[in-house]
Amino acid sequence: MASFTDKWILHKLNKAITKSTASLESYNFGEAATAMYDFWLKHLCDVYLEVIKPIMYGADCIEKETTKSILYKCLSDGLKLLHPIIPFITEELYHRLPNTPETLKSICITKYPIANP
Repeated sequence: MASFTDKWILHKLNKAITKSTASLESYNFGEAATAMYDFWLKHLCDVYLEVIKPIMYGADCIEKETTKSILYKCLSDGLKLLHPIIPFITEELYHRLPNTPETLKSICITKYPIANP
């Protein structure tokens, strides 16, 4: 079961997807980049990665696997969000994610993230 922190980061990811998609559709690239930057730096790196450290070093395997899957989703969708702005970097980082059935040969052919209402 997802913790409060897991639900919080998924909510922040959803907000970033919504904001960046709307901004890209209206050709407001600065606003789109700001939404992506805020998600990556202020939410994922500054808060979530710090909060999950005790979980990742802990003994609870179920909680650890849940946290890993949510982190993977955030990294994968975060890279897809950034891809229109920095395609070569996101392509390289995408290939360094753990291989899963969803991982395709290129980030270029993956679907752009869709906000979950």
